[in-house]
Amino acid sequence: MNRFGILIASIALGAWMCGGTWFWVCKVKLLCPSEDGGLITQAISSTPESSRVDATPLTLFKDGKPLWAFKDHIRYAKGDGTPIIPIAIVQELDSLAHLLSSNPDYDLEIIGLYSDQENPRTNGQQLGLARANAFRNMLTSHGLDEKRIISLPKAMSLASLLDQTDSARSALSLNLVKAAVANIAVDSTSSGTGGTDSLTSEASESEPEPQAIIAPPSPRNLYFEFAKDGIPLDDDLRTYLREVISYLNRQDGKKVQLIGHTDDVGKKRKNLNLGRSRAQTVANFFQQLGLEAGKIEVDSKGEDAPIATNKTHAGRQKNRRVEIIIP
Repeated sequence: MNRFGILIASIALGAWMCGGTWFWVCKVKLLCPSEDGGLITQAISSTPESSRVDATPLTLFKDGKPLWAFKDHIRYAKGDGTPIIPIAIVQELDSLAHLLSSNPDYDLEIIGLYSDQENPRTNGQQLGLARANAFRNMLTSHGLDEKRIISLPKAMSLASLLDQTDSARSALSLNLVKAAVANIAVDSTSSGTGGTDSLTSEASESEPEPQAIIAPPSPRNLYFEFAKDGIPLDDDLRTYLREVISYLNRQDGKKVQLIGHTDDVGKKRKNLNLGRSRAQTVANFFQQLGLEAGKIEVDSKGEDAPIATNKTHAGRQKNRRVEIIIP
């Protein structure tokens, strides 16, 4: 081979080596700078790419926008609430704790996703709560304040929850949500200004500072089906329960009163017990969501305090309820 041929072969070999190196680093390892100057990273997973539900790691949202993402996923076997947690998730819990401490006016909402078709023999809501609470317990064991973590269940379709290996890959949703401190009203009666909006450059030493009052969530009725004590949970009720727990966790001495009611069908003593059973069901649910038992009061008035006539089906349905009251 002459010198010209050797030169061409050397150039071709060098180009092949450079191209191969670029392909390995940028396309396989994803370590080349992205267009915005950052590094493109990829979570390592043992799950085949073709069987994944999506390629998005477990992500923390704030005000509906992605704030921060783990480097991997938490998985659950079909119908199981026990998490399979990669070491990468555990190693990043300190970062999550720092984010929570740097957002003191926000609570962490953990939503456990489930499908009623995963295990027809179990209560779907309980499966969702088990998934959320398993992660919640792991966070509190790493020092996160349990009073700022709220667990909630949410139903999903089976197809959107499970991958081709029948494991739930995206069964958790993490959200920073505005805490009860958002509902603040200023008590002008203690400010010594007579309720006016005037401002002064200096506060008088004899006048106390205006007191911030956190308004509790409004009372609400939960309605029940005839002779049943299960809780029908929708997005609106899920938001309300989160607000109640957030408020009570931040207010010492405050409690929620749960008062059970029934229609007048059946014996009075039985209805009194049924009303208490319904109120206790709500109390148990609050505890599963993260509220201390000492902040819950349970009572029943049975059929003695109707809010509608018991002579019609619609009226009886309104009377089968549990009142949620925060005095």
